[in-house]
Amino acid sequence: MSDRLHDRRVEQALTDIQAGHVSGLEDLYDLLLPSVYALCQLVTPDQTAAERTTVEAFTKVWSGANARPADTTGTAWVLNVACSCARHTRETETAFSPARRTPRGTPQHAV
Repeated sequence: MSDRLHDRRVEQALTDIQAGHVSGLEDLYDLLLPSVYALCQLVTPDQTAAERTTVEAFTKVWSGANARPADTTGTAWVLNVACSCARHTRETETAFSPARRTPRGTPQHAV
């Protein structure tokens, strides 16, 4: 699929989501899942977090599609939402992770 066709399909899916059509979310998921999941895998601490964050990102897209800035492409906006979710997951999950503690149990950032 060409980039222009892909972009048009993403835009149509977002328009459908804004109208409350679940089919728009299904289409968007089919179009952008590989990119959203890959981004979440890069940013979050593990596969489980990446999967959970991917779901969270598509949920936020569903609930916030009407708030999308007019000056950004649909794909860029969805990936920005996913990146924001992934960064939040990374920050909250690694801050309390046992792997981030020293043998004494003191958080590394406090050492």
